[in-house]
Amino acid sequence: MTNQTRPLFLASALVLATVSTVHASETTRQLDAHAHGHASLNVAIDNNSLIIEFESPAANIVGFEHEPENDEQKAALMKARETLATPANVFVLPAGAGCKLTEADVDAPHSEHADEKHDDHKHDEKHEEKHEDKHKHDEKHEKEDGEVHSEFHATWMFECDAVDKLDSLEVKIFDRFPGTEEIDASIIGRTGQSAKELTPSDKRIEL
Repeated sequence: MTNQTRPLFLASALVLATVSTVHASETTRQLDAHAHGHASLNVAIDNNSLIIEFESPAANIVGFEHEPENDEQKAALMKARETLATPANVFVLPAGAGCKLTEADVDAPHSEHADEKHDDHKHDEKHEEKHEDKHKHDEKHEKEDGEVHSEFHATWMFECDAVDKLDSLEVKIFDRFPGTEEIDASIIGRTGQSAKELTPSDKRIEL
């Protein structure tokens, strides 16, 4: 693992290690069923770091989950990945918190892994393993029910100058990707752990 990718790996590990204590059983059921219209969002504050992880069926993001069949669908995948690669497109953080993006990773289905926001703009072994595992997961879903299931995965890490002012997060994913109807959010904030179901009319998270 390179020094550049270590913070991102640790950030993902932090979110994954803690989110299981927050998710309700209904959330787990929905994600296991790969429910279209539903997505998951994990948010964690660790000292001065803010880590956000997003996972969604590709159908919510681009309207399909199969291999792209034409240039239009290929372009849709690329545009969605580029949109997610810039967190300002999908989140609003309090300006007073002074949060700066330090790492970002966006994994889009059925597309070559283009360079994302890594400092060295190179693939590392851990990144390749993750990409490989995701495709195995997609293949497993396909074999189980005869349908193609694919997901978008995105992780962002920020360092905040004034974490005490990081009291909320507004989610713009519904505006960018109208196929998303509900987002099951798990939060590890300054006051403890919580969970919330976000909708287009209720998309603010209290931290």
